Amino acid sequence: MDGNLSIGIVGCGSITEIGILPHLALHGVSLEALCDIALPRVELLADQYHVPKRYTDYQKLLDDPNINALIIASPITLHYQQAYAALTAGKHVYVQKTFTETSQQAYELIDIAQNKNLTLAASPGQILLPVMKKAAELIRNDYLGTIYSAMSVNWAPGHEYEPSRQDTSIPALNPNWYYQPGGGPLRDMGIYALHTLISLLGDVEEVFAYANTPVAEKTWGESKITVNTPDNYGINLKFNNGALAQVVTGFCSMSALVEWGHISIVGSTGAMDIRRVPGFGSRYELVVNHNCSSEVERYSFGSGLGDASDAIDEAHVALDILDFLTAVKNKKKPGASPNTAVKAIALVEAIECSIDTRQPVSVSYKK
Repeated sequence: MDGNLSIGIVGCGSITEIGILPHLALHGVSLEALCDIALPRVELLADQYHVPKRYTDYQKLLDDPNINALIIASPITLHYQQAYAALTAGKHVYVQKTFTETSQQAYELIDIAQNKNLTLAASPGQILLPVMKKAAELIRNDYLGTIYSAMSVNWAPGHEYEPSRQDTSIPALNPNWYYQPGGGPLRDMGIYALHTLISLLGDVEEVFAYANTPVAEKTWGESKITVNTPDNYGINLKFNNGALAQVVTGFCSMSALVEWGHISIVGSTGAMDIRRVPGFGSRYELVVNHNCSSEVERYSFGSGLGDASDAIDEAHVALDILDFLTAVKNKKKPGASPNTAVKAIALVEAIECSIDTRQPVSVSYKK
């Protein structure tokens, strides 16, 4: 699969352990290097997946002339500086969500990649999923009529509960950064909803949002984490086409009935629900109810990567990355487009401004 590409991964946290390494191994992608400040994590995962080079110094990874493509899966607050350095060093770059902290940072990275003729991909490429392609087709063909509104639910426990973080003797595994500015559930989870809704319904004109911090302190082992960024959001979106949407996201408990990432879209002649299938790692269902039909239509989809990947969580991450690697080799635009990502970040900025001002805020997509 990787051909002449020599690939390094920056960041050995849970997304790399669960969503990247096992899937890439399934698809025959060989890695050249892993990099993380936590050496025990680097050694553990590099040994498990037979990765020859191990770095704790990012600059040394960049200085490796054999590596020409980087997967950045580090904390969000590091994405811009690491992607900037990688592109400047002449390497193709894939960045995990959220792409950057600000839209101006995102535009700058896009310009650098274009000027240096490098491939830049920015997660999440939700529209690559077969279920999303089918949903987009139905909307494009007016099967639901005029779109009235949409809803997305993104609730999940905080990262202190992740299995990969349970060795509290390793300070680098502390999930503290998720609860500081630049982290939080909006950028960590709600960003999926923003990418999906933009891809399906178009650009957003205006947002009005609320946020709060119901629990001011979290616990990780013996450590206390002060929550310095909102960890519960209620967001209203008004699209250019007049459609409305509500997005809720928070580091709380998993919903008992509604699957994480559930999206409902209703129109004048029909409605659809997009959800992950309970009990499966990466399978999805699209349920359509049309006003002129007495039967509900059900469509079942995998991740697009085959049954083995579908049985593992986070296959959508591997889908992004495999598409990125293919885009590099074929010199094509990646499906996880930085142009969509920059729009999602502009939305995040408008949402945060609305929370601060307690007013509706127009969304600007200008550089």
